[in-house]
Amino acid sequence: MRKIDLDLLRSWLEWDFGGPAVLGFAVLLYFRPGLAFLIFLALAVVFIPILITALYRGRRYGWLFFFFVFVVVPGLLFYYMSTDSQLAGFVLLGKSITIGLFVMYCYLLRVSLPAMQDP
Repeated sequence: MRKIDLDLLRSWLEWDFGGPAVLGFAVLLYFRPGLAFLIFLALAVVFIPILITALYRGRRYGWLFFFFVFVVVPGLLFYYMSTDSQLAGFVLLGKSITIGLFVMYCYLLRVSLPAMQDP
């Protein structure tokens, strides 16, 4: 993987949120889940093109495939389920699972970044 792409990806994935930021987001998630979801969605919309570009340039096609299978497909399934009138009560659950899968994917990618450096 190219050093520039690796450094950019690392800088986004190792963004450290302090305790007050996590606590504030948890309070916001409890009182205003819609607003918390929009904030998270805005951050994801900014980060996902960077993620895909860095993985594509680094020829990490397995990680791209894993992203689409692990994050995009379940997100689309939950979106489809939320449009069905009988399953509309599961919208918050679907959003939470999709966010959880994305966060887990980012964590796994962050853990494996040191092994991605080209010799």
